[in-house]
Amino acid sequence: MENILISGVCGRIGSAACELLVQNKYANIVGLDIAPTLPTNIIQLKSKITFYHGSLTDYELLLKILKDENISIIVHLAAVPDDAEPSILLPPNVTGVALVLKAVAAINTKNQIKRLIIASSGKLYCGYNSVTTPLKIDAPYSPRCLYGATKAFAEAAAESFALSSKLPTILLRFAWCPRTLADVEAMKQITEKGLGKDEFLSPRDAASCIYRACSVELPSDFVYAPLFVQSNPPPGRNGRFDISNTTKLLNGWQPKDTFPAGIEEICKDRIMNVQLKKRESNGYNIGVKSDDGLYLRLLNTKETTNGRNILQHSVKQRVSAEEWQLRIELAACYRVFAALKWT
Repeated sequence: MENILISGVCGRIGSAACELLVQNKYANIVGLDIAPTLPTNIIQLKSKITFYHGSLTDYELLLKILKDENISIIVHLAAVPDDAEPSILLPPNVTGVALVLKAVAAINTKNQIKRLIIASSGKLYCGYNSVTTPLKIDAPYSPRCLYGATKAFAEAAAESFALSSKLPTILLRFAWCPRTLADVEAMKQITEKGLGKDEFLSPRDAASCIYRACSVELPSDFVYAPLFVQSNPPPGRNGRFDISNTTKLLNGWQPKDTFPAGIEEICKDRIMNVQLKKRESNGYNIGVKSDDGLYLRLLNTKETTNGRNILQHSVKQRVSAEEWQLRIELAACYRVFAALKWT
């Protein structure tokens, strides 16, 4: 039987994955989370799992868990799940990822760890706004906030580590799994194609994908793959993300839910991070996800500067599409570097 570490086990996706893995008796589950209290489903499972209360930035704790629990698969979900001040966001989302990879490298001299599964986010693609066809897995990044930039860093770090270590690594780009009832209400109100209900992800579908990523037999030459994960869109509509690669690699995995399936469990017993940035429900910052869950659409913004529409005078209108994409990627890197005081 495998020994699986789930970081962020108290989150809405982490706890759902833990519950499913325990129910299927696939593995011994070790959970790590910094949450001050446990959600109900984790409390009910506590006699069946090993739980550590601690931070991703505690490198010695990570090493201890990997060694003492003889971990063979890591499901790394822990993160600050939305935009926040750099001092709050970067330690878990950037330093935490780096330390997990460092700990794996240190412990894996005898190939103890067989597989690494890391969470990413559809927030990497906020800049695409409304889409009429699902975004392909190789679509260029288009983050619009520091949170999205941290996920770009996590993906680059995971890919680099996988290619150098040859440790099979699956990167799951989760779609919009609402955190609050306000998120759910906002999702109901969005009607643009490829947004709102079209990008919904239920905890149950996320959990079943994680279970399959842990248990599927991978090709012998497999090293690394990013995969989109989302639930089914409403009838007659396209999903925001193309999950065909996910279905192919994960032996036919398919989502079962369509919005609003599972929303009754989304906010139950969750401790929200009060340090996530607060934003006005009108007068949004372009490209940032608001507290009520709305993905802000650049094309629909009504914000003006000196009476002039921003869109009509933006740099985007004056440069080529290729240059604009390069500027976005460079800006995301610069924000991470500046916050970390890298030169």
